[in-house]
Amino acid sequence: MGNHTANLAIQMAGSACLYHLCKLKRSRTLTAMETRRCVDRCLDAAEKHAKILQLQKNVWLTICNDHLLQTQNIDMYRTCAVALEAMVNTRDPSVSRMTIAIVSILAPKIPTTQSHALATNHRYVRYLIDVIRENIPASDAPNDNFNDFTIKFTLSALWNLT
Repeated sequence: MGNHTANLAIQMAGSACLYHLCKLKRSRTLTAMETRRCVDRCLDAAEKHAKILQLQKNVWLTICNDHLLQTQNIDMYRTCAVALEAMVNTRDPSVSRMTIAIVSILAPKIPTTQSHALATNHRYVRYLIDVIRENIPASDAPNDNFNDFTIKFTLSALWNLT
């Protein structure tokens, strides 16, 4: 993936392979450096092909993994920044849910100066607030855990960024 960043077919196939490689049981066998490379290649693909929705889904499905997100050697700031860009650029609900969850987990782990840089981007904050607005009326429905979790993670992301 790193040698063929412009080749969409390689990025699509590679991101699918990384998803399977990074599934929970397998991800625990990866070294810290291998984990970092997996995340970096995913982020490279997300940045290079920002408008390709299926690739964005592959990338964020791969990264939205408890083991990967608890690894200390990944670039947490870059992961948050690329996730927020993907969230705003795709405006896809499934990408938004994954990227918001990632940001809510990683934002408290980055230095305040870096989280401040992300929080001052009005596009990100406005989008997060819009997600909350869209999900609040639906959260009154009985047994609507889906919207409750969306609101919870979105509020957490906003709180942790600001």
